Amino acid sequence: QLLIFSALAFAVLIRNGIYPPELRSVNLDSDWFYRVLLFRVSNLSYNKVFSTFDSFCSFLVGRIGIIIEKIREHHYPAGLLARNWPTSSMVMWVAIMLASYLLMYFLEFNA
Repeated sequence: QLLIFSALAFAVLIRNGIYPPELRSVNLDSDWFYRVLLFRVSNLSYNKVFSTFDSFCSFLVGRIGIIIEKIREHHYPAGLLARNWPTSSMVMWVAIMLASYLLMYFLEFNA
């Protein structure tokens, strides 16, 4: 109903000549700021941010490749950690670890 009555009022005002005439002008509304200006600014920042992100990712991929190569040196079949170790050396390392833990415990408890 509101739409019909507003259209009727509009038609009556135009027929009677009361409605003001249309002026040729340029409207610069506030939507220009987010449609044009912010679009350009976002494109510039997007390009800067993602170029930085791409260089960081390529740096990170290179570093991860180096880390994987270091891990392969130790864990592949010919690597240091893939060999068979005698049981006596493992028992010695366990004894050393337990003794160092016991020493740290007593030093902390007595301090």
